[in-house]
Amino acid sequence: MAFKTLEHGYDGQMVGKKAEEYIQPMNDQQAYRDVRDMVVNEAEEIIKSTNDSDLIINIEQIIAYDEIQNMMEGTTNLINTIIEKEKAGTPVKTMVFLDKSARTGAYIFNTLWNELELVGDLSSTQKPEIRFMNIGRTDIEKHGAKASLALLKDRFRDSQFPDGGVLIVDEYVESGGSIRRALKTIEDEFEIKPDAVAQFKGLPKWYGDATLGLTGITDNELIHENDRFFDEKFERLRQLESEDALALKEVVNKHAGDFQNFYRTTFYLKYIDGEKREQLTPAKFYDMGIDNVTDKDIDIIDKIIEKCGSLNMGDGDTIEEFIQSAGGFLARPLKEDWQRDNNARYRHLLKSIIRAYVLRTNMERNSVNEIPESVTEIV
Repeated sequence: MAFKTLEHGYDGQMVGKKAEEYIQPMNDQQAYRDVRDMVVNEAEEIIKSTNDSDLIINIEQIIAYDEIQNMMEGTTNLINTIIEKEKAGTPVKTMVFLDKSARTGAYIFNTLWNELELVGDLSSTQKPEIRFMNIGRTDIEKHGAKASLALLKDRFRDSQFPDGGVLIVDEYVESGGSIRRALKTIEDEFEIKPDAVAQFKGLPKWYGDATLGLTGITDNELIHENDRFFDEKFERLRQLESEDALALKEVVNKHAGDFQNFYRTTFYLKYIDGEKREQLTPAKFYDMGIDNVTDKDIDIIDKIIEKCGSLNMGDGDTIEEFIQSAGGFLARPLKEDWQRDNNARYRHLLKSIIRAYVLRTNMERNSVNEIPESVTEIV
């Protein structure tokens, strides 16, 4: 059972590879059926607690024994990859999981690692830092945009991408397009050559359910899928020079919580009232209830509006999202309460599956034959 792997950066060859089994996964299908039996009651309680038919389908799918096997074998191999690299003298210091679907894989990795630490299986290995990049198959524009790349590099900093210590993780690799795009971007911006690996051999069941909330995050495109002008506005912002994007970031962060009001007022005064730049003074904004405005802030927003001709008075939120998402390279929080509820239920069940798996593994190791009837006996 090999996992698709790219070594030595973007130009590396895609190979099938399996890490040495320092942590032994279960190999018996009956053992995975036992894990399912240990969590089925909890899954049924979650199903009873919701009317969301799509969530119910996903709950039923995730507790199938072969899906549990796919998750646990893949994540165990990922952990073994970390151990293998550490023993080879090239420890992984930062793991970059590719949003959106790999976000759930990161949760499984983190939870399984913590559970294995509790039973003493990982006492001598340090867990890498976990970061995320929003990389998809169709969003190639941001990879050539100066503004997006500048915001990405500013957000991550060189210290988070040490030479030889970065591993890119995608939940599933078919052609390798997404993972190669991530490698190329990191290589170009941080001058390193990371390795990359698929976490799972099979496509996980949550793949593609971006609007259901299962991954815990979303992105700008999904949030604004009904705004036919959103892509054009974002593309205009991506065309900013690097220094303009970074200056804009400082203004957005400085006026966090009130940026939209500051932007809307600037737009209104100049483009609706027709006031000249010299009339737009910090004192004028203060009189309108907007504090802490400087001439530099006004100059930057004035410049952004002029350079991005498709922006209008109500687009302060678009600018904020552009900055907060590093030009589209970072995912966005879920917007709806029902999505967050779905994610909480889903992750709670995943944690129970992982705990049941670790318990069943230790029972096998210690020749214990009595299987708990419920996951509640584990906690």
